[in-house]
Amino acid sequence: PDMAKFTNLKCLVVSNPSRMASIDTMALDITAAMRSLGIGARIFMSAIQGNNPSLFQNLLEEMKLHPGPSLIIDINAKMKILTKESNFFDLFDVPKFSFITDNPIHHISHLKNIPNNSLCGMVSEEHLEHSRLFGLDPEKCIFFPHGGPPALSHMRKTSERNIELLFAGNISEVPCFREWADETFANNSIQKKVMLKMSKYIDSSAPRLFSILSETITNIGNFEKCMILEAIFGPFERFLINRERFRILSAIKKHPVTVIGNVSNEIVRMLPQHSFLGEKTYTEVMDAMTRSKISLNISPSFKSGGHERIFYSLAYGGYLLTDKNDFLKKDRLLNPFINFFPNNINLLDKIITKTLNDTKLLDEQRKISTSHYSQNHTWEKRVLPILNKLQKTYWDKP
Repeated sequence: PDMAKFTNLKCLVVSNPSRMASIDTMALDITAAMRSLGIGARIFMSAIQGNNPSLFQNLLEEMKLHPGPSLIIDINAKMKILTKESNFFDLFDVPKFSFITDNPIHHISHLKNIPNNSLCGMVSEEHLEHSRLFGLDPEKCIFFPHGGPPALSHMRKTSERNIELLFAGNISEVPCFREWADETFANNSIQKKVMLKMSKYIDSSAPRLFSILSETITNIGNFEKCMILEAIFGPFERFLINRERFRILSAIKKHPVTVIGNVSNEIVRMLPQHSFLGEKTYTEVMDAMTRSKISLNISPSFKSGGHERIFYSLAYGGYLLTDKNDFLKKDRLLNPFINFFPNNINLLDKIITKTLNDTKLLDEQRKISTSHYSQNHTWEKRVLPILNKLQKTYWDKP
């Protein structure tokens, strides 16, 4: 694409700092990607939106007065700027791009007041198919999987990496599904009934659980369906994530995994072979990624999209083991560092041993992997389709 066409573009990225720094890390890196394309990008970070109103007003004035095209990026559609009868985006013809970092059902309250001048980036192709259910116009939604920063200019060799296996994520106990559903939805028989219908899918590696869940709730209007989904998908997704994380970590017996995240004491007791460092900020996770030989990504709800931990670990030179994923299928054939967990989980230890034993091969492959990652999965590559779509939809209007 012709990069030069975006150099007259102004962009303001607005983000709330998050406690563990994952959201603001992505916001900073997306801003840097815009800058690398020659776009005049700035970032406004505010713990309470607009808690420095005069600076925020100045930044908005800058957008209004800019003679060329401009846009504002926010995360999870959280930013609303209302001006009397209308809102800022429609009044001043400045489109807003909202990066929805996970399933939009978690952000449904923010999606209710989306301006007409908007574009929503969805991290999974499955979410795109449900745009109308989330109250969005499918024409104003686009696939926007998580990405990563530019690859590090100096990568540690395998022998210089002092963490064999790294896993970053939270895990809490997992009771049996029936018991969990009875307890979680004790006060709502409809929700419990819907959940129990899902029991036959949870042991399969069904890739499209949100779609299956949506189909299970039949014969009611979109609005009611959305309300039920909003109430039950969060706990259900968390249950599946916890269960899968425990399953994978239990299968790794011969190699200590360094686990960063909030993990319940019960799980720590059940996995004595691993080392648990507790919660750390995402910036500390990134440092650990630079020192890891292998990174594990266990996020079963991103089956047709990408999770940031995949791309940040590739940017920092880690060999990746992740859930089976439609989005990364093609990459797995091209990038030697992208690998899926085996169907037979008992083979996992053997795969890890074989990988770790060949440090020379890992060092050779790291160069190929980094090059492939840089060509396909940085934030700079992610924002180009967004800019092209915004141009066609908003900036090229006659």
